[in-house]
Amino acid sequence: MLHALLFALTGTGWTRIEAPAICQERPEVRPWLPARHIERFWAEGQDDDGDRVVSKLLDFGEWSQWAEGDAREAGQLELVRVDGALLCRGSEAAVAAMVAAREGLQAQADALWIDLEARLEVGGKPVEGASGKRRARSGELVRLGSISTTPFVAGFDIEIATDAAAATPTVGAVRHGTVLTLSAVRLDGGRALRIDAWLDGAVLQGIEAFDAGTSDAGILELPKVASAQLVCSAYVASGGELVAQLKGGAFPEGAILRVKAVARADAAVAGRVLLDTAAVTRPAPALQPLVPGFPFRGATEVDPPALVPRAPALLNAGALGGMLSRDSGSGSFSLGSKSVKRGYEWAEHLLAVPAGDQERLEAARALVAGLAAPQAATHRLKVEAPGLSADLPLVRGRPARAAALLERSQPSAMSLEIAQQSWSAVPELQFVADGVSVEALAAQDGIETACWLAAGEAPRTVEKAQANLARLQLAERRLASARGLLDRAGETV
Repeated sequence: MLHALLFALTGTGWTRIEAPAICQERPEVRPWLPARHIERFWAEGQDDDGDRVVSKLLDFGEWSQWAEGDAREAGQLELVRVDGALLCRGSEAAVAAMVAAREGLQAQADALWIDLEARLEVGGKPVEGASGKRRARSGELVRLGSISTTPFVAGFDIEIATDAAAATPTVGAVRHGTVLTLSAVRLDGGRALRIDAWLDGAVLQGIEAFDAGTSDAGILELPKVASAQLVCSAYVASGGELVAQLKGGAFPEGAILRVKAVARADAAVAGRVLLDTAAVTRPAPALQPLVPGFPFRGATEVDPPALVPRAPALLNAGALGGMLSRDSGSGSFSLGSKSVKRGYEWAEHLLAVPAGDQERLEAARALVAGLAAPQAATHRLKVEAPGLSADLPLVRGRPARAAALLERSQPSAMSLEIAQQSWSAVPELQFVADGVSVEALAAQDGIETACWLAAGEAPRTVEKAQANLARLQLAERRLASARGLLDRAGETV
């Protein structure tokens, strides 16, 4: 019925104007940077990693309102909203003006694309899966690399009755591979960029069998994973590179990351001007805390031994538009307004300035540039610690991390179920991470840092004769953590 209606409308002088491409939904990913690579339950290992989230730069409803504002200025024109498009009918000049406005907006949106080229080398050899070229919109995250999942016997669920008991195996998962997540935002009208990179590497070193020495349960499997994480940001001119290095953990021979980004300049076309605000309206993704694990109390996932504060929340484009409208003494365009003179319009990460309004355009550019100016203040952080060396760029307000760990599971606890005439006991796995984790946040007065170093002896087996119910593994472990503020000369304050 709807198709028949549209055919009738288009057959009687209606022109269909498709929504610009920036109204289309695109998948939104998050950085692949897990807190640990060994999961007790396989279901957790297969948890949603963010690919199901979608986003768009401009909502269809917002664009429709913008178009209706254009229609008022174009003259006698009728508009009908349909799914993903507008139907318009009126004078030839008015329809042509609407089509031109849509094409101008599309040209403005085309300038928001950024070409990214990544090259990851490990031991002097390129990692093909985590290297390559991608095209993304300003602030959009893209992902290279792959993840493998290896299941293992992680424990046993006890079912017990009055005179019987049984233990069924539970399957855990090891997630390993090399994954690089990238993002870039345009600055200074596309003449400069901020590049963000999140690198995670994990190598499964093996899975050992552990016999608990009890008839209530079978043999546990104990995986070991060498892992490394690198998080950094760089401010570069268009065509410049982010360069970072890390050695240790999953990359014992050393890894070098190079990311080149090329932006397009703002489009010079008629119609409203779109200003890219992603550099100041897209917050940095929060980093999941890395924790050493059992048996450190006070070092749980809720309260890790050291954690750099998150960067402050950023403004959204609507707040920027409100500030500019207040300063100019004119409100933003309202659909119910009778005035044809428009003010600022905005989407989530875009500001739109009316065509030909040079005063408003300069004010908006000055505000966005002023808010983004601190990101041009860059630093480099060099880390030298047992088992870890790194050299990475920093941008003010963007969190950074360098970590090299050996993750493993250890049967150091016991699960016990007792009934009237029966009982059952099986070991439970505890997760351990030995190595070094360093986090940093460049601030106005220096670089805030937080780090921990954990180490442990080889686990010793406590036999069933000593542990009574089943065999266990215990190990002595050591933890040191610190926080500090580095000034520009690299001295601790």
